[in-house]
Amino acid sequence: MDKPLSFPLMFKQLKRKDDSSLFNNFVRHYINDRPEKLEEATWEKYEGFLKHLNDFNPKISFSEVDELLIRDFKKYLEQKLGLEGSTIKSYFDKLKKVIRAAQKDHFLDVTQTQFLFDDIKIKVKKPKRIFLEPGEIKRWRAVTFTAEEAGLERDRDLFLFQIYTGYYYNDLEAFKKRSSNDG
Repeated sequence: MDKPLSFPLMFKQLKRKDDSSLFNNFVRHYINDRPEKLEEATWEKYEGFLKHLNDFNPKISFSEVDELLIRDFKKYLEQKLGLEGSTIKSYFDKLKKVIRAAQKDHFLDVTQTQFLFDDIKIKVKKPKRIFLEPGEIKRWRAVTFTAEEAGLERDRDLFLFQIYTGYYYNDLEAFKKRSSNDG
């Protein structure tokens, strides 16, 4: 590979047991090394991105990373997998970040990657509506449940709590379940 050598880079490469000339393996190591603090869900999206990249082509060499590969990968996501806007954009955000890391580690040259995404247009459709009308919220609140559906009452109440407070579903995990007699 045509890159400057440093001792940390040499030690890092010597520890690897896979083909270091493959971009796919670089992505795997990027995910495993986790160079930045991100939420676990974000790393799961990186895993999803890598799975689709490997399904598209499991052996992409660094020299193959070009505009054609990027365009073909986008077509694969759209046509073969049937993915759309925001999902594809999320994968391409991960791809761009890994490409920048490969540049930083001298696996890719800036001249090779500077125009990779210029012709890529990802249309993210705006949701038709991102809120509930007051009448809809009142109908949710008025729903009654049978004895067999008692667990659904708690779920409805959590949903309403989210609406009233703006909490995300994951934020609700911080609350502990306890009875009113616990104080």
